Amino acid sequence: MPIRLRLALAVLALGLTAASALAAGPLDIERWQFSPGDLWRVVTYLCVPTAAIGLPAPCTEVKGTGKDGIALLPVSDNHVLTIPTFRIIGIESPELQRPGLPNYWQAAWDARRLIAAGRVRPLDRSEIGIALNSARDRSQNQLHFHTGCLGRSVRTLIASLEPNPNAGWQWLMKPLAGARYRIRWIRGEDLARSDVFSLLEPSLRASPAAMGRQTLVVVGTRLHSGVPGFAILNAQGQRSGEAHGESLLDFSCRP
Repeated sequence: MPIRLRLALAVLALGLTAASALAAGPLDIERWQFSPGDLWRVVTYLCVPTAAIGLPAPCTEVKGTGKDGIALLPVSDNHVLTIPTFRIIGIESPELQRPGLPNYWQAAWDARRLIAAGRVRPLDRSEIGIALNSARDRSQNQLHFHTGCLGRSVRTLIASLEPNPNAGWQWLMKPLAGARYRIRWIRGEDLARSDVFSLLEPSLRASPAAMGRQTLVVVGTRLHSGVPGFAILNAQGQRSGEAHGESLLDFSCRP
């Protein structure tokens, strides 16, 4: 267990307020063997209170509060979580279908700067992905988006495709990480004006049970003539492991 996680849990258990001591290193969220509510507790009882005094440890940033708040929590140098600061369980939560929430996808896209910082070679947009896992294939019951490098095989496959933003959803011929994905393309330098959830069919979005089986992965790309855009990947899982979009990311950031 990483030392930063040990310290974070110790602070929670002892009720200490000196959370600035946690700033020593990244927090390995996805590998800990604790309850599914621990991520929520770290954000609520550590990141948000310490942000009020300018030291949002173990998060690096906390912007806003309540339903307007977003926390950025580094898992490693190549892996950042984007987390709401209010209680929202995951992709199946009806709250995500209501207007007025922050654009979490855009915040997760912006979080790539934490991965790119200090690199000799800048990361191209096509090397970055954002993953939101299904209800069955996540470890924590607090909505969180994974930002990291895209796996090499996924990059190769997407680069081989002909992007068409007008085509809607199309099934990929080859599985990715053992799961069947479909893909669609959207235009845009960023995701500020895009509601990724709304790209799913209304029948899916209207059903929490159906949404709970979905995983979404957003990949930076370029369309015709170098126009910036994104590839949106979606898989639906019936069994564990079939809708784990995080599996398409490579947190070692191999070239």
